[in-house]
Amino acid sequence: MLGQEALVYAYETYEKRWEKRPKTISDAHFKDLLNYWENKLVEELSNKNKSNRLKEDDMHTLGPNSYALLRHELQQEDPNKEPPSQANVYIKSRTRNPKRKYKTSY
Repeated sequence: MLGQEALVYAYETYEKRWEKRPKTISDAHFKDLLNYWENKLVEELSNKNKSNRLKEDDMHTLGPNSYALLRHELQQEDPNKEPPSQANVYIKSRTRNPKRKYKTSY
């Protein structure tokens, strides 16, 4: 199943997107999504946001995991079960896995 962004860019036309729509979204909601995606202001905003995200050079490496989960894991690793400092959370959230390939160098 394609994600929303992939669905927008994977097919050139409104009709093709409609044909390949996810069955988990009602027809009425999907029509609203298609109209939203076709809006020029939305497209401009999306392109601006995409450009700004590409400028970020200090991205966290948590993926879908939350900071709360990271804090909890760090607290469990501590011998005294003390909450981790903000500095420790920051460092751990940006530590890269050498076995993983990232889109940007660090």
